[in-house]
Amino acid sequence: MVHSGLCGTEDTLQRLSSAGLRATVGDHAVIPFGPVLCSRAAWLRCRGLLDEAQDTEKLVIIRAENS
Repeated sequence: MVHSGLCGTEDTLQRLSSAGLRATVGDHAVIPFGPVLCSRAAWLRCRGLLDEAQDTEKLVIIRAENS
């Protein structure tokens, strides 16, 4: 799955593991905000989820398989 680093990659890996899956991060990339994050940036900043100057997002590829 493609997963935003803003969503808490470690939490997602732990939840998948708790569900009986072996989950790993296969790759990642840092990209500029797209239209969705641009439209929500002020809201995310107000909640402390983005730094004031942040304009990039880390995307990770998570692979999950049955253990």
